[in-house]
Amino acid sequence: MIERANLPEGFVDQAVFGFVQTHVTSLLAWDVIMFFVTNQDVVLDDATLSFVLRRHPAEIRAEVEALCDARILLPCDGGVRYSPEPDLHEQIEHFAESCRDREQRLVLVSSVLQRTAE
Repeated sequence: MIERANLPEGFVDQAVFGFVQTHVTSLLAWDVIMFFVTNQDVVLDDATLSFVLRRHPAEIRAEVEALCDARILLPCDGGVRYSPEPDLHEQIEHFAESCRDREQRLVLVSSVLQRTAE
C-alpha cells in the first residue's frame, strides 16, 4: 500500500473518496464536518451553528440530523458535538488531511457538486 505522505499530488485515497460519497452529501455537510473537526470540544445548538456557518437554521437542522444518524455528531445538552465512532473518526481525520491539499480538495468538491447537481 502507498503511504499517504507519498501519494502523488491531487491523488485522492479511495477510503477518503468513499467517505465523501457516503457522508458528505452537500457542501453544507462538508462545512459542518470541518467545523467540528477543528472545534472538537464544542457543543452547539442549531441556531448557534447556523450563525457560525452563516446558513439558515432549517438547512443546518437537516444536515445535523443526517450527521447524527451517521454517528459523526452526537446530540448533547440541547446541541450537538463531534463524537464519531472510532472507525469514522479515522476516516474523518483522513478526509480533513486530504482537504489541506488543494488538488485533492478540488477533486472532492467536484464530486460533491456533481452529486448535488443530479
